[in-house]
Amino acid sequence: MTGRSPIPLRQIPTVLPPAAAAIVCLLGFALLEAGMAPSPPGGSQALLAGQALLGAADKLGAGQIVAAYPPLALLPLVLLQKLTGLSGTGAASLLSAGLAGCLSGTWLRALLLAGMRPAASLAVVLLLVLSPPFLQAQAEGPEAMIALAAAWLLALSAFSMRGRGGVNDLMLCSASLLVLVFAGPAGALLALAALPFLPLVMPADIEARSWPGIYLMILFPALFALLGFALVNWLMLGDALAFLAGPAEAVHASAGGSWPQAAAAIVAAVATAPILLGLFILARDRRPIQAAAVALLGTAIVFALLAAGSGLVSSPAGALAPLVGLAAAAAMRWPAQQQREARGVLLLALGFMAAAFGTVPASRTGSDEHAEAEARLGRFLAGHSRVLVDAAAHPRIVAGRGSADGLITAGDTAFELSMLRRRIEASARSVAVAAPDASRDADDVGRNLPGFYAEGAPGFHLIYDRDGWRVWSRRPHGDKST
Repeated sequence: MTGRSPIPLRQIPTVLPPAAAAIVCLLGFALLEAGMAPSPPGGSQALLAGQALLGAADKLGAGQIVAAYPPLALLPLVLLQKLTGLSGTGAASLLSAGLAGCLSGTWLRALLLAGMRPAASLAVVLLLVLSPPFLQAQAEGPEAMIALAAAWLLALSAFSMRGRGGVNDLMLCSASLLVLVFAGPAGALLALAALPFLPLVMPADIEARSWPGIYLMILFPALFALLGFALVNWLMLGDALAFLAGPAEAVHASAGGSWPQAAAAIVAAVATAPILLGLFILARDRRPIQAAAVALLGTAIVFALLAAGSGLVSSPAGALAPLVGLAAAAAMRWPAQQQREARGVLLLALGFMAAAFGTVPASRTGSDEHAEAEARLGRFLAGHSRVLVDAAAHPRIVAGRGSADGLITAGDTAFELSMLRRRIEASARSVAVAAPDASRDADDVGRNLPGFYAEGAPGFHLIYDRDGWRVWSRRPHGDKST
């Protein structure tokens, strides 16, 4: 009888990581496309997907793509959109699921290399990737997944720097901070939250007077990249701080924080990553590990406070997503001691339950309402073509519509002529325009045609009026009705 022999036990650790990565990727993409995963209230995935659809359809200039924030999520998404041609948020879901799969496979391999048995390693990975914050990060798109992965690398570097203090460890810390800053607003908040705790993870043989130099060395790549990105924005968009417009609007629209909200954020952060607290208590004979655990726990608490009060992270579960990366690093760096695996699995299970039943409170902002209104308008426009709209200023409309084809937007000749002549060109069949709002900058249509929202134009009739948006469409030829 012929057939393939079973896989030897010694080869199981080699087979498990890629298999786990493939399974998580496929399941994640299926859940996201089926709409069964948590939906991002802030619409960060829709924002990126809309920009990617515009970029793939060549309706965004190269300068706008290069100067858009966050670049680490957008540029790969534009390329994937061109390659796959998926509609709506499909490409964003695929990239997010792929990142989740790669991360899960990498975590499983790291746990196996750290000496954990395959069964315990699988249990740890399942508790991490099935936790509500991790699932929310997948739903929010590649921006959140990149921030989560960078948080894990930052935590690994914290343990390594305090224990070894090698050049490679310092470079990993510096690179992880750079990735966090350019991963998106949530990542930038985590990088900011980590800064006060860097002295705790400095090598013990570095004197206090050397800290400023170490700080400068660690932060130099991120600071240099930020200055370069500001220069790109100035050259391409005429405003060095244009990439801060979106985050600044979210902060301005936020209702701010309160003492009860701050207390709830602290409790949620500690409860979601109890393995950090457990590592500090149970690793009494390993001072470097204790110091790193305290630094990461402090980072988690400050990040939760910033996320709850700034308005930059509108999803409560999303505010806890980077903490999953910190918890994963703590599980990998748990010192070899009796009941190591049982303690790690138990503490991660407690964090899983805490994240499922209690999350960081995050205020609902005005930007959420605008995002939902744009998504609804996009779905309405799915059956319409030759629609004139400033899609570059409202990319969620494109994501809700599922495609940029059939839109007349910035860069198209008909759009530019309509804005220049202040009248709609004959090639445009419909016009979508937002209501005037003194608290927000008007898009090109509202700015150049200030009366169009209220009155339309001769030959147009109103076909959509909801949530501060109106769509005016040309009457059929010969229709004289008012």
